[in-house]
Amino acid sequence: MILTMKITGKFYCIGDLHIHDWNTFNQDLYRTKMLLTWFKDLVFKSHSKGNKVLIAGDLFHNPSHMSNELFRLVSQTFSEIDHICGEMVYCISGNHDRDGDDPIKSPSWVKTFSEMYNFMKCIDFSMVEVNGCKVMGIPYLRDDVGLENAMRVCSQSKHDAPRVLLIHKELAGAEDTNGMKCERKGDQSKLSTFFQNFDYVVCGHIHKPQLLRKNILMCGSPMQMRVCDMGTDMGYWVLDKHGFEFHKAELPEFRYEGDPGKNFDCYIKRKVVKTKSRDGKATNEIKMNDWSGMIDDYSDYIGEKRKKRRKLLKDLLNDAELS
Repeated sequence: MILTMKITGKFYCIGDLHIHDWNTFNQDLYRTKMLLTWFKDLVFKSHSKGNKVLIAGDLFHNPSHMSNELFRLVSQTFSEIDHICGEMVYCISGNHDRDGDDPIKSPSWVKTFSEMYNFMKCIDFSMVEVNGCKVMGIPYLRDDVGLENAMRVCSQSKHDAPRVLLIHKELAGAEDTNGMKCERKGDQSKLSTFFQNFDYVVCGHIHKPQLLRKNILMCGSPMQMRVCDMGTDMGYWVLDKHGFEFHKAELPEFRYEGDPGKNFDCYIKRKVVKTKSRDGKATNEIKMNDWSGMIDDYSDYIGEKRKKRRKLLKDLLNDAELS
C-alpha cells in the first residue's frame, strides 16, 4: 500500500471494549463501571479537542442478553455523553455485538444504541465523510469474499480524500496475547496489496494492540480480559497526519493467575483500607494483597476433579474477589 493522502484531523481508535456485567471479579460492578467511565472520559477528551472516535467492533460482550443493571449503567453513561456531544463516535458491529450471522438483518447492540443516542453512529456497510476523510465501515463477516465485495464499493468512488477502513476480523500475521498468530492465506496474506485502495486500516477482533504495517492497525482492547492478557500494555490509538500512535489506557492493571490461553480469570485481590490521618479525618487507600498464596491454591485446583475441584475453585474465586 502506498500512502497518497494524509488526514487533516484526528481520530481516537479503540476496539473490543466488551462492555459486560461480569459474574466474577466484578463486585458492585467495579470493573464494568471503571470501563464505562474510561470510555466516557475518552469521548469527552476527544470532543474537547475537536477529534472523532472510531470503534472497531465488539463494543459489547453478550450479543443476546443484557441485564437490567447493565442496561441502566450503559444508558446513564451514554445519556451523559449525549448531553455534551453531537455525532462523533463511529462504530461497526463485531461478532459479540450481533445476535445472528446475517450482517444486515441480525440485531446488533451497535445498531440499537445508535438509534437511541445521537453521539454514536453505526456505519455498517456505509461510508461517512468526517474530519476531511472518507471512513468506511464493514462489520464482522464470516467469509472473506463478503469483505472483498464490500471494499470494492469504496474503491469505485473517487479517491479525493484520505480513505479509512474500519473492520473487525483476523488479519494475517496478527499475534494474540497468548502468542498465537493468525495464519496467512490467500490474497489477504499480502496486506499492503489487499488494502491498497485505503490509506489507513483500523481493525478489531484481536485483543493485543499492534501495528501490522505503518498504516494497518490492530486496535487491541483497552482492558485485560483473559489470563493471557497479563502483562500486555492495552489502551487506545491516535490517528493523525503522522500516522498511528499508541496510548496506554489509564485503567487498573488487573492481574491473573493460571495457564495462558485458558479463561481462568483470577485477579489479584485489591482492598480499600480505611486509615485515619493526623487530623482525625478518614481517608481511603487502595492496597494490593500478597497473592503468592493464590498460586498454591490454584495448583491444588488443577490437581483435583469433580466436586472437590468445584469447591476449590469456588473458594479460590471468593478469595480473589474485588472487595
